[in-house]
Amino acid sequence: MRSHESTSWKYKLNSLSQWLAAARLLGIILLMIYLPALAIISIAVIMTSKGPAFISRKYLRPNGSEVDLWEFRTDCWQQWQPTPLGRVLRDSNMYRLPALVNIIRGDIEIGERVKSAN
Repeated sequence: MRSHESTSWKYKLNSLSQWLAAARLLGIILLMIYLPALAIISIAVIMTSKGPAFISRKYLRPNGSEVDLWEFRTDCWQQWQPTPLGRVLRDSNMYRLPALVNIIRGDIEIGERVKSAN
């Protein structure tokens, strides 16, 4: 008879590298779920204003290192005025959905709080 500890998934993921791999796998699964939403939003951003759908901004991690995070563009291209779609994306925090790519690459972890570097 096997003990409860040997069959539990918690004990199989005991090293840090396995936890990070599991977090990246979760990021890949979330990206596959949100991929249709990413495509629809990026097409909407392109159709409602000129310029690229995605931008990269610098953020500071809790340990002080800088990381470039991908976001949907919410401002008019080369202006500081938000677009109507950009307001909706910012209010719903959906402008940060492309940051899942950064999670998969290992730049940040799920749930990590980052602050703007500006």
